[in-house]
Parts: sequence; structure tokens; C-alpha cells
Amino acid sequence: ASQDFEAGNLVLTDVPSVVFPLAPCLTALHAQLDRVAALCEVAPASLYCMVVLTRYTEAQIVDLEERFPIPDIPTNNELCRKFLAVGQALLPLSLLPLGSTANRYCDMLLRVRLFARSITHEGYPSLALYFNSVKIWHSCYPNMVFFADGPTILYRAVKAIKKGEQLTITFIDDVELWKSTPLRQDYI
Repeated sequence: ASQDFEAGNLVLTDVPSVVFPLAPCLTALHAQLDRVAALCEVAPASLYCMVVLTRYTEAQIVDLEERFPIPDIPTNNELCRKFLAVGQALLPLSLLPLGSTANRYCDMLLRVRLFARSITHEGYPSLALYFNSVKIWHSCYPNMVFFADGPTILYRAVKAIKKGEQLTITFIDDVELWKSTPLRQDYI
């Protein structure tokens, strides 16, 4: 935290850096993404971020990669394996800048999966990446809660937070929060 906060204080507000509409459209690209999703056994909406990313330059992609760093994820992770397969299937479509690899596609999909929040944008379900949210860690005993006000996310202290203390929220819902630690870790 940049300063001390008392319980109930507004700690942070964040606006989307990028918005990914989830509503399927009747475009050829959406149809191709739906086919790849079915082939690789992932939810079709998890690939719709690629529609927005096709408009990004190399510099913009690099900026996203730097602003939303992903942790090392074991390649035997099921989701990672599926996203690598998606990356292989998407390579011929050249959705990301020239020279992008299957790993880059996988990493971009993982960034969206790890950092995006569900919102309603212009009346449609969407995912959004929030730059300040990347700095907030998970805790089963968080010091903040968050809620949306349109596309803006507001973070409020649920207990006193000292200057320099890590800001935390829970990444899991109330039902999962009451389970044992190993079950919560499996969920995350």
C-alpha cells in the first residue's frame, strides 16, 4: 500500500487497459475461433480476445506482455497444454504480429485468463485487463474487496492496511473460500 488505510476506505480504482467483448458475432474469424475452441476443448469465448488482439501492433503486444507478466506455469498444466494446442492451430491465421509463435499465443491467452475480470461493456458481457489489478495478490484472508461500477473496479479495505503492506483480494468465490487449503489451491 502507498499509505495507511482504515477498514472501509477506498484504496484503489482501476479502469480497463483493454476490453475483450465476449458476445459471439457472425464473423468468419469468430467461426474460425469457435472451430479451434472445439478442436482444442476450450470454451469458445476464451479465444475471442484474439479478435481485439488482431488489431494490435508488435509494440502494443510487447506492452501487454510487459504490463501483464505471467508466472512460470508448468507445461504439464492442463490449461497450458490446451492453450499451446490452440496456439498451434491459430498460427496459420496470423492473428498476432508476424513471427509470433504458438508459445506467444498461449501466453497471451494465459494473460487474459489470469488477469481479466468479467464486466459488462456497452451492454455486452466482456473481459477487461486492468493494469493496477496486476499488483494485487490473492489471499484467503484478503485486506480488500472489489466491486465494479460499470467498467471501473473499486477496491475497498476490509481491515486496516499499513503503508508498504501487500494489497490482497481473494480470487475465489465464497463457496470455495470455506473449503480446505488443498481444495482451494486446486480451485485456483
